[in-house]
Amino acid sequence: MSLTNLFKFAAVSQVIDDSEGAAAQTDINSDSVDMNTFDAVSFCVVMGVIDATAATLFKLQASSDDGVADGWSDLEATGITIADDDDEQMILVDFNKPKKRYIRIVVTRATADATVNVGLAFRYRADFQSVTHETAKLLAHEVHNSPGEGTAGT
Repeated sequence: MSLTNLFKFAAVSQVIDDSEGAAAQTDINSDSVDMNTFDAVSFCVVMGVIDATAATLFKLQASSDDGVADGWSDLEATGITIADDDDEQMILVDFNKPKKRYIRIVVTRATADATVNVGLAFRYRADFQSVTHETAKLLAHEVHNSPGEGTAGT
């Protein structure tokens, strides 16, 4: 399959926003992503300011029912230690063929403040051709194929 436009084949969700990721020493449990009809998901987390001595860790968790009866479980080998000098750095994780339907990000924060600017999930390899994006936090979605130079205007 030729990938002409990423956003026709990858459903994008904002799973951590700036209010959830504000500087603190509390854990962040992102919004979960429902992997029903999708075979893979990529996560992008952008860190903000991390105070000296902060103990911060990124990991993924899974649940078969969004944590209702099947509690969230850590996924093996997904832990990434975030150093206190990793300010403004990105974490990119690609996850294929989840065994459970729901996946989420957990960022543990302790000993000093750490900020998460944003967390995004890109679900892809869907059972169908065109995907739908989360609309609650979507300002615009456009697809352009080889546009010419000129006024970008509205």
